[in-house]
Amino acid sequence: METITFTCEVITPMFMNGADGSTPELRPPGIKAAMRFWWRALHGHLLLSELKKQEGEIFGDNNNRSKFSIQVKTSEIRKGSERPVPHKNYRSDCIAVGSTFEVTLLIPVETPRWNMEKCGAIFELACILGGTGKRARRGMGSVEVTHCSAKNWKKEQIDLTYILQLINNFSPYYSLRADRDILHSYAGTMQYYPWLKKVELGKVNNSILQQISDTTHRLKERNPQAYEASLGHASGGRFASPVYVSVVKGSLRPVVATLNTVPDRHTGDISLRLQDEFKQSILD
Repeated sequence: METITFTCEVITPMFMNGADGSTPELRPPGIKAAMRFWWRALHGHLLLSELKKQEGEIFGDNNNRSKFSIQVKTSEIRKGSERPVPHKNYRSDCIAVGSTFEVTLLIPVETPRWNMEKCGAIFELACILGGTGKRARRGMGSVEVTHCSAKNWKKEQIDLTYILQLINNFSPYYSLRADRDILHSYAGTMQYYPWLKKVELGKVNNSILQQISDTTHRLKERNPQAYEASLGHASGGRFASPVYVSVVKGSLRPVVATLNTVPDRHTGDISLRLQDEFKQSILD
């Protein structure tokens, strides 16, 4: 049995509830779901049939058990109350900033396709590229890995070079462009689902959560139909935003991951210009 343990710190409020639907709680299924999501996003070059086959073999499906399990130790988690949408006044219970927890990944048997290096890499990517819980695509629930039990692991500065190093554990089809962004570079036909297109890292901004919220409100108020088609909606069926904003320390810096836009229904024409305007407001 191979194991690896990560110590993590919550750096933006985490709105993640337990089984009762109201008490803040961090549970293994939410962590595994985030890892599955980002693994899938890195494999847009695979045919859908092959992607589903590999995903099922690793994360589990109706025919396969998961190749790994997760244990979470939450004794250092504190509960708080924060605004999930900073430009609005209502508050919700959350896991407070500064809380720490441990995540242990366990692999019974390593294989070339799935081993501890890959398992740890996708966990770190899930922490860097996206948060956990409600409003995770708008900067909430962001987590920093502060320590790892692996002998060769050391705390690295989170920059595009480090993010690319983690991504290349799963796909060779990403490259760093002039220290500005990480771009997808596969020349073949890509599948019609939300695969990762680009990763960008913004400037230090201690008010980043407020800026994300204000920008979202401004763009949606100005052009609601284009916003819903391009950046997500919750009415009439949920369409999750293809632009994912998380936060890393340094002090606070936004990481913007752009996914291929696949709307769930016709809400209007997709506006890449609106997506770019949203991203630039966050990054600058």
